[in-house]
Amino acid sequence: MKILVVGAGPAGLSFATLMAEAERRAQVTVIERGAASEEPGWGVTLRDNALSFLGLGDPSAMKALEGRAFFHRGERVVDLPNPATHLVTVSRAELTRILGERSARAGVDIVYETDGATLSDADLARYDVVVGADGANSGIRRRFAEAFGPTATQGDNEYAWLATPATFSKLTILLRDEEVPLLAWAYGYSENRSTFIVECSAAAFASETSFRGPADGCCRRIAEVFESELGGQPVLHGPAFRWQRFAMISCQRLAHRNVALVGDAAHTTHFSQGFGTMFAFDDAIALHAALMSAPDTAHALESYEASQRPKIENFQATSAKSMRWAEQMVAAGARRDDRAVRDLIAARWSNNEVTQGPLDDFRPQSRSDRPAEQLGPGILDGALRGYRLTQLVHVVAKLGVPDALIAGPRTAGEIALDVGADPGALHRLLRVLVDVGVFTQTADNRFGLGEDGQLLRSDVEGSLRPAAIMYGESWWWGAWGGLFEAVRTGRTAFDQVHGVGLFDYLASDAEAAQLFHASMGLMTAAQADAVAAGWDFSTTQQLIDIGGGEGALVRAILALHRHVSAVVFDRPLAVEGARKRLAALASEGRCDFVVGDFFVEVPAGGDTYTLKDIVHDWDDDRAIAILRTVRRAMADSGRLLVIERVLPPGATPSPAKFVDLSMLVLTGGRERTEAAYRDLLERAGFTVNAVVAVSDEISVLEAIPV
Repeated sequence: MKILVVGAGPAGLSFATLMAEAERRAQVTVIERGAASEEPGWGVTLRDNALSFLGLGDPSAMKALEGRAFFHRGERVVDLPNPATHLVTVSRAELTRILGERSARAGVDIVYETDGATLSDADLARYDVVVGADGANSGIRRRFAEAFGPTATQGDNEYAWLATPATFSKLTILLRDEEVPLLAWAYGYSENRSTFIVECSAAAFASETSFRGPADGCCRRIAEVFESELGGQPVLHGPAFRWQRFAMISCQRLAHRNVALVGDAAHTTHFSQGFGTMFAFDDAIALHAALMSAPDTAHALESYEASQRPKIENFQATSAKSMRWAEQMVAAGARRDDRAVRDLIAARWSNNEVTQGPLDDFRPQSRSDRPAEQLGPGILDGALRGYRLTQLVHVVAKLGVPDALIAGPRTAGEIALDVGADPGALHRLLRVLVDVGVFTQTADNRFGLGEDGQLLRSDVEGSLRPAAIMYGESWWWGAWGGLFEAVRTGRTAFDQVHGVGLFDYLASDAEAAQLFHASMGLMTAAQADAVAAGWDFSTTQQLIDIGGGEGALVRAILALHRHVSAVVFDRPLAVEGARKRLAALASEGRCDFVVGDFFVEVPAGGDTYTLKDIVHDWDDDRAIAILRTVRRAMADSGRLLVIERVLPPGATPSPAKFVDLSMLVLTGGRERTEAAYRDLLERAGFTVNAVVAVSDEISVLEAIPV
C-alpha cells in the first residue's frame, strides 16, 4: 500500500506512524510545505491519557496542569483542583519531535518544503490513499472543495495566539475589563513558557490602535493590561503573529476518491475547549482502524466517514457553545456586568466537571456498540469473506500468473496458455483481483501487474509467492479448518487434521518444507535487520543460530557486524537452502552449516547462541528440553539470545496474540509473557540478564548460564 500524507503536524505524523507500524510493507510518505527547521507554535493541551492511545508512553516533557482557575480584575475568584480526567500540556515542537522520531523509526519518509496542493491529479492517483492533514488552511481541502463541501462559521471575537515566560500551573482564564475588555486563556507547558491566548470584541479591537500596529507594541499593551497576573513578565509573539476571527470549519464529506481529510483540515474546534490535538489523534486512529479492517480503500473511507461524522457534529456543537461563552464573557466585561460574569463562571465549571472530549471513551468497539452503518464494510465483513481472497491469491501464485506478466499486459487466453489454465475461468478470477489492486486491466481486456502483484513474482527480492502458495495449500489451509476442535479440546489442530505434527509432516514432504522455510525466511528477513541493528553484538565472535532455517538472521547479523562468524544449525532441507543463500559468506570463511536435531545435540564452541522463533513453537516441556540442549553445549561464559514476541499484559493490542493462535493451530506451542520466558529459562539453567525490544514486535531476551 502506498500512502501519501500531506502535513507533518500531529494528525499527519500520528496517522503515518500507525500505518507504517501496522503494515510493514506500506510505503508511507509525509510531505510538509514548511521547512524542517521551523518551530511549530507554542504549547498544546491534551487529556492525561492522550499519548497512550498512540503507544507513545508518557514523555517527560509533558506537564500536568494542577486544576483550573479564573481571575477577574487580577483577583482569583475560582481555584479548582484537578477533576478525575485532567489536562496535560506539551510544547508543540516537542510533540512534533516525538511523533517525528517514532515515524522515522517506523520507516516513514518525511519530505519538507513540498506543497501537496501543487501535486497533479496523476501524482495523487499513484497512491492508494492520500491524507489531507495540512491544517485549517488546507490546500488539499481547497483543491477538492466542490467534493468536500467545506463551510466556515466565524466567531465574533478577534483573538491572537501568544506566549509568556510567566508560569501558569493551572488552566487559567483571565478577564480584564477596566480599560480595554480582554479575555485570556493561559496554561504552562514548560518550566518557563505558557501559552497565552487573548481575545476581545470586534469593537475593542477597532478602538485599540496598538492591536492593529506592530506585534511588539501590541504585546507590550497586552502585558500592561495583565501586568499583575503575569508578574511583570512580557507577552511573546511568533513570526506568524496575527489577530483573526476563529473559523469553525466543517465539511459535508471527509473523503473523496482516494483522499481523506483529518484533523483541522477536516474540522476545527475552538481553542477554548482544547479539543484540537486530541481530535487530530482521534481521526488518525479512526482512519488507521478503518484501513486495517475494511476489505478495500473505498469501504475503509466510508467506514472512517461514518465513524467520525457523529463525533464532529457533537464536538463542534460543544466547541461552538464554548466559543459563544467566551464572546458573552467579553461582552459582560465590556458592560462591567459583574452578575453576568459570575453566572457565566458558574455555568462553565459546574461541579468541576470536564466536558467529554475526543478519545475519552476510546476502546475497541464490540458489535453491539458499533454504529449500524459500520456492520457491513468493517472487520466482520472482511473476516467472513476473507477466505476467498486468500484462495484467489494462492491460485494465481501457484499457477505462476505474475511471472507470465513480467514482459507486460496480456489477455487471459494468452496467460492461460502459458500457465495451463482454462481461459474463461482465469479471466473471471483475474478481474476480481483487479478490483483489489493485484492486477490491472485495460479497455481491451489485457491484464497487467498491479503494485501488490509485483510482489508475487518469483524473481523479485522479498517475493511473497512462497507464502501465498503455502497459505492456500491443503496441508496449511486444512489445519486452520481444525481450529474449532483445537479450541474445544486444547489439542493442536494440525496434529488432529493430519495425524502427525507439523515438523514431522515437513520432514516427509520436501515441497511443503521448501515452501515453509522460504516463507519463514521471508518473515525472519523482515525482522532480522531490527535484531542486527538493535542488539549489541560487539563482544560476539562465534555465533551459532539454532533452528536458523535458510540463514536470514545470520545474513543480517554478519552484514552489519564484520567481526562475527556464524554457524547455521537446522534440519537437512533448511540447511540446504541456507548453503545456497549464504554461499558468499561461506566462501569468505565466515559461515558454516551443521545438520542436526536440537532435541539431541547442538554445536559447541559458540560464545553467542540464538534461538529466533523457536521456543514459541513448543509447549513448556519441549521448550525446556531445547533450552537444556543448548545449555549443555555452551561454555559458562556464553550467552543465549532468545528472540521472540513477548505478550503484553492485559488487553494491550499486540500482533503476538494472532501468532499465539497460530501456534495452537500449527505446532502446539504458544507466545509467552516476559515472566513466562524468565520461568522457562530458569528451569533450563539460565537467568535472564536483559530484555530489549528491538522493534515494536520483536524482543531479545539475553540469558546467561547459572
